[in-house]
Amino acid sequence: MFAPGFASQYRLADVEPDAFPLLICPKCEQPVSSSRDSLSCKPCGTTYPSVGGIPVLMADADARLTRWSAQLAAFDAQMRDTVSNLATDLVDQAKTSRARQRLKSVVEGLQEHRQSIIHLFEEAGIRAAGTDPAEDGTALTAYYSLAHRDWAWPPEHDEVGPALETLAAVLPAGFALGRTLVLGAGTGRLAWALANRVAGANSVVALDVNPLPLLITRRLMLGDTLELHEFPAHPLRSDRACIKHSVRAPDSAPPSLQLLFADGLAPPVARQSIDTVITPWFVDQVPHDLAAFIPKLTEVLRPGGTWINQGPFVYDPIRTRPAHRYCGDEFVQLVSAAGFRITKCTYDAVPHMASPHSTQGRTERVLTMHAVLEGEARSVEQAKPPWLSDEGRHLPIPSFESRARNQHPTINRVAMLLNDRRSVVDLTRALIEEGLLADDGRAEVAVRGCLEVLWQRRAES
Repeated sequence: MFAPGFASQYRLADVEPDAFPLLICPKCEQPVSSSRDSLSCKPCGTTYPSVGGIPVLMADADARLTRWSAQLAAFDAQMRDTVSNLATDLVDQAKTSRARQRLKSVVEGLQEHRQSIIHLFEEAGIRAAGTDPAEDGTALTAYYSLAHRDWAWPPEHDEVGPALETLAAVLPAGFALGRTLVLGAGTGRLAWALANRVAGANSVVALDVNPLPLLITRRLMLGDTLELHEFPAHPLRSDRACIKHSVRAPDSAPPSLQLLFADGLAPPVARQSIDTVITPWFVDQVPHDLAAFIPKLTEVLRPGGTWINQGPFVYDPIRTRPAHRYCGDEFVQLVSAAGFRITKCTYDAVPHMASPHSTQGRTERVLTMHAVLEGEARSVEQAKPPWLSDEGRHLPIPSFESRARNQHPTINRVAMLLNDRRSVVDLTRALIEEGLLADDGRAEVAVRGCLEVLWQRRAES
């Protein structure tokens, strides 16, 4: 159940007030006002609660709190079952001293983990109760690993710093964040770092629908030290099956940062009120159709506002139709068609969720983009020249000067091969012969992607 009294130490008065003029009621789209415990909309009479000092600005706020209570109850039951099963294995199945010690450390760690997570939610005002009415299988701790990556791993395994450097590299000189909206913020760690590093962060609203990561970050903002337990699925050694991290924020919380529970697909902010929208690992994970989502960004951005995107294009095949699993070059095409001018775009291979305590990690090729909203939306076909279409693969490509020089070597080579005669097919054949691309059926797609980047960064832009 929701227990407002538990949240008394986390008042909205502690949170950056400049964010509130941006926020609107998700039901009637009128401005909301703040009190010490909640946000309220006078025109429609709706009051939106806070959890741990974080406003819950969602049309279904009460149902959301009920669901979080149910998820906490499911987490409690699952932890108890898991501990019981592991304790049985410890007695009946462990064959070596190290196996016994591994299971013992996990059992003890899970018990502490269960208590700390329940305590975190209870302090924020959420008690375990009921069953999840949504029944979609989403676990309370589904995004808990983000907290390890963002706050707990040692500097030599830091993934936030490199992501920030890659992002900073696409920003133009003198760039200022202004009023900023971060969609799908996770823990808000990237938003935190940007607000501390990039000039002009008047107000940075970092929103997400998942409670645990933001509740952890809120406590760190208050200067607390948290014990976070990490349980690698594939630990490097038997003594790394459970790692207890003692976590404090590495730097002071930016005064402009506001955490918010809200729906990134329908952000509750006033139209044309935002200077910068940031979508970190969001556009392929949350919208069912990215093409239908992009117009939402053009609604909240002011004319001349900035869109910063960072993330791979990794889709859930169950929730995203094949036609909507856009590749990087298709993404660039959609962005341009929506009226954005892409000033810089990079595609870099980076480690992702590669825990130093696990045998398992992965590398993702991440697209980082800075784009400015300048024009009117057009059809996708109007946004690209005919030689970039499927039907125009044999058309000659005009030579043009591009700002993409000295970027990726394949992109540079494509630019050098342009001579007013070669087509996409010709360029593909040449790059395969030079050994820059493999003849695996995907080379032509790669060439089109290079040309798309070159075209978007052409000098006349």
